[in-house]
Amino acid sequence: ETDFTPPAVINSEPDAGAQHVDDDMGASAPTSRYAVVSVRLLSAMRADKAWLSLIPELPGGAVDPAVLQMLRSDTESPDRLLPALGALRELVATRPAARAPALLLALELATDVNDTRRAAAIRLVTSKLHSLPELALEVEAYALARADELTLDEAQVAAAIALAADGADAMEVEGGSAEAGAVAAATEGQASESEAKRRLLLLLALCTKKPSLLTDVLRVYARGVPSCQVTLQKQVAGVIPHISAAVRVATLVKLAQEHPPGSELLLLKMLHTAAELDDAPPRELAVHVARLCDRGVLDARFLVPALPSLRRSEVTPRLPMVCGLPANVARAALLRLLGVGAPRRPPPTPPPKGSDGALPPPLPPPLLPPFTPAELLVALHEVRTDGEQNLPSFAAAPAAAPAEADAAPGPADTDAQLDSPPAQVCVPVRLGALIDATNACLKERSLFPPEVLVVALGSLLEQTPIPRLALRTLLQALIYHPKLSEFALDSLQTLAQRSPWAQPNGGELWEGFARCAKKLLPRSLGVLLRAPPSKLEQLLSELPELRAQLLKFITEHKPTGLDPAVAALLEGAAT
Repeated sequence: ETDFTPPAVINSEPDAGAQHVDDDMGASAPTSRYAVVSVRLLSAMRADKAWLSLIPELPGGAVDPAVLQMLRSDTESPDRLLPALGALRELVATRPAARAPALLLALELATDVNDTRRAAAIRLVTSKLHSLPELALEVEAYALARADELTLDEAQVAAAIALAADGADAMEVEGGSAEAGAVAAATEGQASESEAKRRLLLLLALCTKKPSLLTDVLRVYARGVPSCQVTLQKQVAGVIPHISAAVRVATLVKLAQEHPPGSELLLLKMLHTAAELDDAPPRELAVHVARLCDRGVLDARFLVPALPSLRRSEVTPRLPMVCGLPANVARAALLRLLGVGAPRRPPPTPPPKGSDGALPPPLPPPLLPPFTPAELLVALHEVRTDGEQNLPSFAAAPAAAPAEADAAPGPADTDAQLDSPPAQVCVPVRLGALIDATNACLKERSLFPPEVLVVALGSLLEQTPIPRLALRTLLQALIYHPKLSEFALDSLQTLAQRSPWAQPNGGELWEGFARCAKKLLPRSLGVLLRAPPSKLEQLLSELPELRAQLLKFITEHKPTGLDPAVAALLEGAAT
């Protein structure tokens, strides 16, 4: 870490014309007399803000500190703020002898407590002073020093934890921890959010001019006090859009590869911000992020901003990673796959016809979401879960034929097909996590209306073997959309002929089949008569009143092809 040390004031040589003084006076006497007179003169002229234009014209090299103090005071007046900063800029740029104290004053104003004064000074420092090669390092060192005031070193945290060790038991009883209390004690009174903003905004503004400073921003975040981290989370979204697209991608890829531990949340915020910008080449960044997730450099949270820019065939093998996220994060990720919450970039406005009347070249098609709702629901049911048998993992599955979303990449989609993640990444997900994911979809009724569910469920129920959660989803669809009862009844009749209970995960499929049939009673009585006797007997033990309904149905409808064992089961129990 580099601490900023105010550069020493460089005193100029006395003017040649000031050397004709009396022999009994020291060589510095003319300079001292001149300084006193100039300060008095400028002070008398301060009633008019035009005095500020005289400061850069003062003879000599160095500027008396009293003049700089008057200049600082004038920055407190709104109508004099910009002229005062302009005078500072001239001193820094044109007077080497006055450069050090003038630069220090400009930097102090760039971290001032007053928002207006600070914002104006930051614009001056970043746009005019930092661009001077001889000043860039000093400006950056000052900004980093102010930001580092908001960080804790390891010694501070260790000492605070040691002091809190005696009270660890009491803190645990209260629902806290010794470490959390230690950090709170170490940061108490160190910085409010407004104070953190004062010290951080200069560094963040410099990042728009020198994006590599974002590495230091992540370092400060990782060791920062809570107010520092909150401020960076809020302010970094205003930095990323001001970095050119190509530099932004290169910078974020490097940060993703080499970010300091503890800075993941801020890096994630940067990636989300970059993914939502209209001028970004989204696929290039998304592919890099997905590869880092595959290698374990980044965890699955970082896939969320990348998902909308990947192809369907690239997202599908990574759905287990998405479903394994916390429920609220997984829901947001699934919605992004449908284009919700992820701005789709429209094609540019077509240029006018040329002078020869020729039409402009056709525009590329707009980017499409990786999935339609029906496709996403089907893909979720094909994710392998814990304990599932005879179903291949996605890592070993052959690539599907490219569909429209795969075959029509946007103009930035020049990268080769992203490989499937390694097998150790495609581990089966918890059944509960997959249920949460499918429930999250079904709850979005505007995205998953009955028409979409009919398409998705029809595709699922035709598969062999039938996916583990297909019948559970059919039951949930009936709950959300009762008008699907006719479709559900037809589906059960078709399934009964395929004996799904004899397939892998047959016990779960039978449970879903039975629950759907019970939901559709009495219209499903004919379907239940096609169940194997052992399964039907189990159901009759749970619903004794069902036996009478089945016997009545047989008497009235005389179904053909009735299994004699089923008839014997019902008649034997009746007698």
